[in-house]
Amino acid sequence: MPPPPQYPPPGFPPLPGAPPPGYGYPHQRPTDGMAITSLVLGILAFPGICCYGIVGLALGITAVILGRIALGRIRNSNGILGGHGVAQAGWICGLVAACLAALYFFFSLVLGAFTVFSFLTTASPSP
Repeated sequence: MPPPPQYPPPGFPPLPGAPPPGYGYPHQRPTDGMAITSLVLGILAFPGICCYGIVGLALGITAVILGRIALGRIRNSNGILGGHGVAQAGWICGLVAACLAALYFFFSLVLGAFTVFSFLTTASPSP
């Protein structure tokens, strides 16, 4: 003889004392789209540093701005929107990438200026 089912088939009333279907699963709040965009741009800013730092700097600054706006929207939504951690990770990644990109851009600029200066001041042999 098979054991009795824990839940009745669809269309029948629930068994007395049985938890309703889906019990125990928290309600998922929708994640703010601006928070997701901030995280994506913050992650993409790291490879963008390789383009002399310009692309990484632009993406990083954009990620910081979008992440901070998303945090404000999430706080003001009174629990309707989720994604606080995603927004925070996005603006932090953007900030780190923007700082690294600015350092790399400055280093490239100084190195290029030094190279040009040394080329112009070096005496070349005359024929």
